[in-house]
Amino acid sequence: MKEVYIVDYARTAFSRSRPTQPERDVFGEIRGDALLAELLVKFFDGKLADKGIEKKDIEEVSVGTATAVLENWTYGGRTPLFLADFPFEVPSFTIDRQCGSAGSGMHVNIMEIMTGNIKCALTTGFEHMTRVRGKGVEPNTSTANKNSQFYRPELDIGTIFNML
Repeated sequence: MKEVYIVDYARTAFSRSRPTQPERDVFGEIRGDALLAELLVKFFDGKLADKGIEKKDIEEVSVGTATAVLENWTYGGRTPLFLADFPFEVPSFTIDRQCGSAGSGMHVNIMEIMTGNIKCALTTGFEHMTRVRGKGVEPNTSTANKNSQFYRPELDIGTIFNML
């Protein structure tokens, strides 16, 4: 098994989800995929340029996003890469493991490197709960515990998750 090294990292600040008051969310006016693309551009033009790593060197990109619907749907991780001017040859995938999506993507990328399938991967993730808050999701509630205090079919899934 090959050894894996994390070369660098970058992230944006967290902001509070405000679906009813998007003007109070610091990121309320920008799409999640566009914000990720901005971060990728700054990351490659700044931090990774000093290390000699270019966008074309990336052999796999994972994009973790919980509930990949509407604006959070990234066309298999491609949209943020296109927005950040990655070469079309750089492959990507989306992974949805709810709050652990980016972490799960990182583990997939680590396994790809350890097994010798690739040498260089990029792990990313985003979720924009102000702009996409459980919309576009129609859960099947037929197996739900109707006696649970959390059974509220009239609420969107984001509100229910925040109640838990």
